[in-house]
Amino acid sequence: MRRIVWPCAVVCVLFVASRVQGAELVAHWPMDEVKDGTLADVSGKGHDGILFGNGTPAVIDGISGKALEFKPEGEGGFTIANSESLNLHEGMTIMAWVKPADGHRATEVLCMKGDKSGDPPWPGWRLRFAWTRIMFEFGTTDGRECSALSPEWSVPSGFWSHVAATYDGKAIRVYVNAVQVAEQAVEGALAPQKQPAILANYIGRKNAYPFQGAMDDVKVFAGPLPEDEIFKEAQSR
Repeated sequence: MRRIVWPCAVVCVLFVASRVQGAELVAHWPMDEVKDGTLADVSGKGHDGILFGNGTPAVIDGISGKALEFKPEGEGGFTIANSESLNLHEGMTIMAWVKPADGHRATEVLCMKGDKSGDPPWPGWRLRFAWTRIMFEFGTTDGRECSALSPEWSVPSGFWSHVAATYDGKAIRVYVNAVQVAEQAVEGALAPQKQPAILANYIGRKNAYPFQGAMDDVKVFAGPLPEDEIFKEAQSR
């Protein structure tokens, strides 16, 4: 059995059920390969990603098996068709393994279903990497923008880190390597977003906020997971 060794790499063991304490797995991109321009969603929900940009991300050794490495010249990412199952009004969990190439860059998108352009309320949700930190943010149905940010240097470049964020209708919580590192009290329903979801870049732009580095095992749940279940998910691959 392999065990997680923080903060660097590592891996896991057994398959964890797709429903944990009422939080249903609604998307899971293992990031093992891109086949015919498609990134497979293995959750069974049909949220496959379609590649855009200049060329295909490199397949490298990941936290378990393989991962995808994104470089700036690729200006790429994946588009996931709009789906109501990714409009998670009452709460959610999102997580991924990331190995940023550079800690001194601002606002790189890891995964998002939301766009701040236009008049508020700004809908959807976004998980971002910026300046060695992880940020989770979303817009509410009453026009507020809510966010929580991990501490400085909590996600260093050149190392694998497991990052996660949850919202339960009362607070946003951010986790690094399965340990809660930030919490922001907030209430409100997430405003729905009609735009597609995006992995590793910004919506509709090839050169805006692209993620630079490696990404592995991205998961989205319809509901908040507690810290111990985030630890189990970080182990499972």
